[in-house]
Amino acid sequence: MGPSSGLEGGPASESEAMVAGGLTDERMRILFATDGSESAGAALTFLQHLITPVRTMVRVVCVIPVYLTPYDEGGVFIDWDAVVRQERAGAEHIVQEAYHELAGKAIEISSVIREGDPAAEIIHAAEEWNADLVVIGSRGRGAVGGFLLGSVARDVARHCPHPVLVAHAPRGDLGQVIVATDGSEHARDAVAFANRLPLPPETGFTVLHVVRPYRWFTARPGLHHYETAEELHRRQHALAGRITAEARHSLEETGRRVQVEIREGDPAAKIHEAAEGKGADLIIVGARGVSPIRGLLIGSVADRLLTEAHASVLIVP
Repeated sequence: MGPSSGLEGGPASESEAMVAGGLTDERMRILFATDGSESAGAALTFLQHLITPVRTMVRVVCVIPVYLTPYDEGGVFIDWDAVVRQERAGAEHIVQEAYHELAGKAIEISSVIREGDPAAEIIHAAEEWNADLVVIGSRGRGAVGGFLLGSVARDVARHCPHPVLVAHAPRGDLGQVIVATDGSEHARDAVAFANRLPLPPETGFTVLHVVRPYRWFTARPGLHHYETAEELHRRQHALAGRITAEARHSLEETGRRVQVEIREGDPAAKIHEAAEGKGADLIIVGARGVSPIRGLLIGSVADRLLTEAHASVLIVP
């Protein structure tokens, strides 16, 4: 079934917001996906810290999961139309609540209720509205109360062509952000997107590069490559310095407060470690990066951060 519009409009028209706020910066269109779960509420809290009245437009989307047959596993007929009606009433309540929580915090707020596979419908809604960012909670619930759907956030993050923020409630006021970079095209895109985020001026950014140690394998026991390993290690750190300097310069050009860190080890583990050590509320990372073998695409770092990090994770495709 196709999308169905819900609430439209917002606290002020665009022209009024421009006059009142002296808007000169590019606006950001944020799609907030919610199912009314506790996790969605945490994502809403994060969103409230992120949006600004003169720079953001928000659309709330709630999806009624319609991918079941009219029969359950025991062959008992279910009046699916009645279920959908109940779910739609619940969805309308959910978007109303989110709408009122966000009222006055963005240039424009609208909402839409869709039916179908949750991940697919969220992605379709983002494409149709041309969203700059999709915000979603890390876990949710389906038509059956309490049924956890962590795979929805994961699937949206993996397949959405737009940046996706898998959000938790912030521990502070978005005071610290980790921007992980490996010099890849996706990482550069992540840095560029970090510059667009309407974060508070006092937010501190840490540009982080993780050097992956090489593991040497040889068919001759006792044979070592110390000189080669030391030279490679030196080159890795020299490259890391250039990569982080480029990212730092890009962020500082827009007035960000930036520091740089270079660590060694497993990238996902070290990014998580840095975020915990700094109490960061947000990690920004490219969807894919480059491995030590140039051009080999790896998406496991972003995937692992989604499941392991306590901070919110913004993945930029």
